[in-house]
Amino acid sequence: MSEVRKNENEQIKQWISSLEKRNGAFNETIRGESWLIVGYSENRAKKDKHNREKEVKRLLKAYKSGNITKENINKRGYNKFLDISDH
Repeated sequence: MSEVRKNENEQIKQWISSLEKRNGAFNETIRGESWLIVGYSENRAKKDKHNREKEVKRLLKAYKSGNITKENINKRGYNKFLDISDH
């Protein structure tokens, strides 16, 4: 669900957030002149969680070693969540 949510208007985001997360469930709505179909998969949720945790560990390791810059951590788009400062 998160891939679609970042590009949607607030009404669609609220609708998606209100949906019950049931494995294999699909929900649909009309968006303008097209359909929006949203699905949930427990396997995908587990995989995404594992990948996020793995990336956080990698970032912490780079931070502790002092080798963290936006240029050398731009993997899988995670640096959009990173704010590096001298503080």
